[in-house]
Amino acid sequence: MWSSRLKSHFRANRHARRIRNTTRIFLDSFFVSGNYIKLIVKKHPIDLVLDVGANVGQFGIDLRNAGFTSKIVSFEPSLEAFCQLRENVKFFQPWDIINVALGQKDSKAELNLAENDGLSNSFLSMNELHNSIYPGSDFIATEIVQLLRLDSFDFPEKSILLKLDVQGFELEVLKGSLGILPKISYVLLEISLVSLYTGQPTLLELLTFLDLHGYEVTEFFNFQRSRGRLIQFDLLVSRKSSD
Repeated sequence: MWSSRLKSHFRANRHARRIRNTTRIFLDSFFVSGNYIKLIVKKHPIDLVLDVGANVGQFGIDLRNAGFTSKIVSFEPSLEAFCQLRENVKFFQPWDIINVALGQKDSKAELNLAENDGLSNSFLSMNELHNSIYPGSDFIATEIVQLLRLDSFDFPEKSILLKLDVQGFELEVLKGSLGILPKISYVLLEISLVSLYTGQPTLLELLTFLDLHGYEVTEFFNFQRSRGRLIQFDLLVSRKSSD
């Protein structure tokens, strides 16, 4: 009896259905193995990737190896990483690179540079938990970099994937992209379930923002654990269907 009532409640309640569907996606994705980037390229029609927080081009190279042949535009503010990125993209055209960070407003800001080849570079302060989970990632220097809004750029492509790997700066980038978001079909971002940087947005804050701007959860990938605890995963959202 109670089982029937619960099923009826889930069928009738829009929010309950959304929770049910998100849970199903999570469980299905939990068991996905292999190259998840190849899975994204195969399943979703994309004709432009905006690679925000490119470092030296690891994500773009993975895209090419997965069979993605359309244009990539990478944004990387750190000069050292950008110089290496410039060398790496020569073999994987068409691929444009821009030596700026993206944020909520056009300005200059101090970027903290991490000793792990810039993988943990951030505009935010690093919490002690980050160092305990990822040893050898301390900040060792700073660099003043240019910040621009994504809305400062115009892209004619119709099916765009926005990839964010910006170490706690996700909401700042998204808030500077409000004008172009309606043209972006997919957003792929790294989600932290623990506080690695001071002031980083929570999972709930990111999901709420994305929901308000017309996105729904599509896939979960690349689960990272530490000491038996889920620390991070990659989340793909897409434009909500009309039905």
